[in-house]
Amino acid sequence: MVVKGMQLYNASEIHCLIQRLARSIIERAPKEIGSADNVLVLGVLEAAKFFATSLADALVEARRRLEAKNSMHGWDGTCFEGRVECLFCKFTSYVGMNKGEVSCKFFPDPSIFEGKLVIIADVIVDSGATITAVEEKLIEAGVDPWDIISCCLLKRGTMTHGEGVQYAAATLPFDDFLLGYGLDYKQGFRNTLGIYKLSPEV
Repeated sequence: MVVKGMQLYNASEIHCLIQRLARSIIERAPKEIGSADNVLVLGVLEAAKFFATSLADALVEARRRLEAKNSMHGWDGTCFEGRVECLFCKFTSYVGMNKGEVSCKFFPDPSIFEGKLVIIADVIVDSGATITAVEEKLIEAGVDPWDIISCCLLKRGTMTHGEGVQYAAATLPFDDFLLGYGLDYKQGFRNTLGIYKLSPEV
C-alpha cells in the first residue's frame, strides 16, 4: 500500500520530545518517585508500544539526572536502580478512520497496580475520552487518583472529556489523520520511523 503524507517528526525529534516529557514528569510529579519499582507506565492501545517503552527508559534517565543535579558528589549512576515496568491495556476508540465509543478490551490484573505510581501513556490524545476511561478503570481497580499521571506524545488542541491529559510533549493545531510510530492506517505503517500527516486526498 502506498499513501501520501508529510513528515511531522523524525525519529530523532521524537526521541527529544520523549526525553523532555520525562523530565517534566520527574520534576513535577505529585508523588515522590523513590525507586523504579514504584513506577508503572501503562501504555494505551497497540499504538503506544513504542512510546510507552521509550518513556519508561527516559523516566529512569531523567530521575538519575535530577539526582545528579541535586547531589554534591555528582552522578555515579547508582541513585535510581532498576527499570520502570511497562504494561499495556487495550481500549477501542476508532472504527477505521472514524472516532467511535470508547470500550475496554483488555486490562491488567488490578493487583499489579498496588503501591504504584501509574503513568498512563497514549501516543495521541484527541478528545481525552480514552484517557478518562483508563483513569476510571484504574480508580475502579483501587488506584488512588493522586497516584495516576496521564501523558501523551501529541495532543489535539481541543479536549472535551475530564480535565484533559496532564503532560503532553507537543500540541497539534490540526485534526489530520496521523500514521507512524505505532499509529496505523488501515492496520499498516505502525512500524514506520517518524510520524506523518496523511494527505487529505487519501
